Amino acid sequence: MAKHVNYRAALVALLWLWSPTAFAQWVTTEFDTVTRMTGEYRTFHQSIAIDEDGTLYAIWHNLIRSPRLDKIEISSKLAGGEWRQPVVIADSLVVAAIVRDAQTSVSHIFIRDQFNVFRLTHLYHIQRSLSETHIELVAVDSLRVSPHSVFIDRFGFLHVAWATEVSPAVFRIAYANNVNGQWQKEIVEPSDPGRFGAGSDPQIVITPRNDIVIAYVNRSFAGANTFLAIKKEGQSWQMDFVPFSGNDFGESFVDIATDSKSGLHVAVSGWEGEDLGGKNYYFFRSSDGSWQGPEELPESLAPISILIQTDRNDMPHVIWEKWAFFASGEIYYSYKDDNDNWHSQLIVDIGLREPVYPSFVIDAEGNGHLLMINYPVIRADTVHVVYMKSQSLVTGVSSQTSERAVPETFELSPSFPNPFSSSASMRYRLSAPVETVVQVFALSGELVTTISNTVQQPGEYAVRWNGKDHFEKEVSAGVYFIKLILVNSHGTQYRVAKTLKLD
Repeated sequence: MAKHVNYRAALVALLWLWSPTAFAQWVTTEFDTVTRMTGEYRTFHQSIAIDEDGTLYAIWHNLIRSPRLDKIEISSKLAGGEWRQPVVIADSLVVAAIVRDAQTSVSHIFIRDQFNVFRLTHLYHIQRSLSETHIELVAVDSLRVSPHSVFIDRFGFLHVAWATEVSPAVFRIAYANNVNGQWQKEIVEPSDPGRFGAGSDPQIVITPRNDIVIAYVNRSFAGANTFLAIKKEGQSWQMDFVPFSGNDFGESFVDIATDSKSGLHVAVSGWEGEDLGGKNYYFFRSSDGSWQGPEELPESLAPISILIQTDRNDMPHVIWEKWAFFASGEIYYSYKDDNDNWHSQLIVDIGLREPVYPSFVIDAEGNGHLLMINYPVIRADTVHVVYMKSQSLVTGVSSQTSERAVPETFELSPSFPNPFSSSASMRYRLSAPVETVVQVFALSGELVTTISNTVQQPGEYAVRWNGKDHFEKEVSAGVYFIKLILVNSHGTQYRVAKTLKLD
């Protein structure tokens, strides 16, 4: 696909290279147009994800005048390659979020459809592999729901958070997961009669010690505040308040990231004072619950969105979009230097009058990947989905030690025979004493059966699946995943073998 170069953005990046104060600056190395659309198009809710091998996945929602003509498209890009032709994966639905499971090469996409007459929203989960698409209903909420935030944990299970309207203009935070093989939903917040709306979409992360954390803005008659809902393993939800020194700051947007020590990095934007000047702030919550901040990000005038990621050194990186009375199209990158000082860099200035809805990820090498919407001319029927890549954003020496990472202590061979009709086997080798769990999952993500759960010594092992579920009932033909999970004092890791069962 032909590349679309934005010379203003490239010039901004080049000038930044000459700056003597640059540390981890954004340096654009790729600027591609993923897709171009001309006609009655409006594009919203785009998202980007990345595999361990560097393959990128972009997804977006196209609104084509009539909601009945809406469609969701996905495209992918191999490392060093071009973006592939987009594929339509759903019609008449609104995309919410995408996450990739690098172990199974499956895209997990959450979408919703809304019937405006009855104000009922149906939430769907799409699993798309290379050859198959599986759609299932997650939950049905009355009235409206916000876009979702999705996180995949170290076992490969999905966790989803969203704001649901329990009565007109009154929202609660909802949460669901498929840990038990079926979707389980619950309302996170206690009842609060004073609350009338969610100030932003909730954001969810799972820490390395398996804490579930949802960040959200609570709007009430008393003002707007940012909260964290935290659920530790085996405990109920607990609420924590993101501290602010003043009372005249109205939070509007929030994002959250975790690090290798289970610390929480929170970015909050909003409007401050009588002149409603926009500000961005950063907070850090350590694993013991203590807070640091607020730290104001430079150049943070009139933000309308904010995103935060952490790198392999546990350092925060923030992307945010500026809005100033019909003058959008400016995206800034904020980072900390080695002296713990914040810097902000203008990386995109395309002079739009429309929001660009950026999405942002950092890969294992520390490179930044940005996806955004570009209306190249001021007309409602032309839109581009644009991708930018920066060279490594990571500086300094890694703060992580081998104790924080799960060591490579096992090798896994493919299942055999594949395909199979009666039974399939899988061999693996361990180099250290470890607890192993072998489970079988259907393509839908449902747990079929647990084959073994035991502590094993170094050596070679083999397990066999007889093609039956935990009720000893033979399963139907189709694709299944045999997952080997390794658990030791350093953490958890898993490998997956894909197999096809025949009739």
